[in-house]
Amino acid sequence: MTRDVAGIGLGLRYDLATELLERTPKSIAWLEIHPENYLGRGGRYQEMLELAREDWPVITHGLSSGLGSVEPFDASYLKELGTFLKDLEIPWHTEPLCLAGPDGRFSHDLLPLPFTDEAATIASQRLI
Repeated sequence: MTRDVAGIGLGLRYDLATELLERTPKSIAWLEIHPENYLGRGGRYQEMLELAREDWPVITHGLSSGLGSVEPFDASYLKELGTFLKDLEIPWHTEPLCLAGPDGRFSHDLLPLPFTDEAATIASQRLI
C-alpha cells in the first residue's frame, strides 16, 4: 500500500544508510533513492532498501533517462524501471529535464539543455 509523502525527505545514500537505518529519525518524513543504484542489484543495496521501506515512504529520482536528449529512450531500461516502481509501490518518480550524454553515451552528469527554441521543442515532443 502506498503511503503519503509529505514533509522533509532525505536522499538514502550508501554511506549514510547504516547509521540512518539504525536511528530511524522521526524528523525525516520520507526517503529518496536513485533507482539506477538498485536496479539489478541484490545484497546490501536491496537489504537497505527493504529496511528503509519499513520506516519511511520512498520516492525515486532517476538520473539517466535523458528527457532532453535527441536519442531514443532505452526501452529495456524504461521497462525495468516501470517494474521496479510498480513492485515497490513508489508513489511518484521524477527525472531531470536534461541531456544524458552525447551520441547515446551516458555522461554520469546532468547536462543542461541549450537555451534554444529547438531544444525546448525537442524536449516537449518527447514528454507528450
